[in-house]
Amino acid sequence: MNSIIKIFILIALGLTALAGLFAMPADTSPAWLSDLILTKGAMAAAAYLFHKLYRRWRISDRWISSFDRWNDMSYTERQSTINEDDLQTHRND
Repeated sequence: MNSIIKIFILIALGLTALAGLFAMPADTSPAWLSDLILTKGAMAAAAYLFHKLYRRWRISDRWISSFDRWNDMSYTERQSTINEDDLQTHRND
């Protein structure tokens, strides 16, 4: 349960950072500069929090550390692991 909450927090922060990255204020806005600074500031804060929490939780959380280890594998290692799993599944059938 705790891992799911941590994953949702990371997803929310990542999506906030992504939305802030692509957000642009309307050209007719009288406070265009302040809107731009606020959206980019929110993006930077969300990205910073995502980075800090991910680095901390990848050590202590089981699901996030599994994702991190899986993500560190090269493509060929991942394919060989998948192929071995497929062979094992077909042998059991």
